[in-house]
Parts: sequence; structure tokens; C-alpha cells
Amino acid sequence: MTGHARAALAGRRRAVHRPLESRGKAVSDVFGLAALATIMSVVGLGWRSGAGLGPALAGFVHDLTGSYTPSFAFGVLALAAGWTLFRLGSGS
Repeated sequence: MTGHARAALAGRRRAVHRPLESRGKAVSDVFGLAALATIMSVVGLGWRSGAGLGPALAGFVHDLTGSYTPSFAFGVLALAAGWTLFRLGSGS
């Protein structure tokens, strides 16, 4: 493997793992270390479920309605609900 390929892979690894590290730090700062494993497990399950099912469901909705608008509207509502639940759970 060339030096350029190695550097590109190393940069990709950092780009992928940095957000995961900072998310874990933010969760532990807000909710404490006792809840870290449970919260990260639920977040991971939701994230992976959404990544696996979201595109298929959006395509299905597009086939039914002829538009991606309902899927994007649902995404915005889901983000708002997640933010609201985070604010309620963090007590701030």
C-alpha cells in the first residue's frame, strides 16, 4: 500500500471515530458514567435501525406519494422529538 493510500485510510478512520468519541464524552458529561452503556446502546440501536430502514421506507413513501416531502418532514419531526427528549432527560 502506498503512503497516500495509508494516509487516506488513517484520515478516514479518524473522521469516523472522532464523532463517536465526542458523542460518548457528551453523553457521560450530561447523564453520568453510570448510564453511559445503556444510553449508547439505545442510541446505537436507533442509529443503525434508522440507517437500515430509513432509505427503504423513504423509497416506499416516494413510490406511494410521488414525493420525498413526507419522508423529509418525518425526519425533521424525529430530530425535534429527539432534541426535546434530550433536553428533558438532561434536566436543562
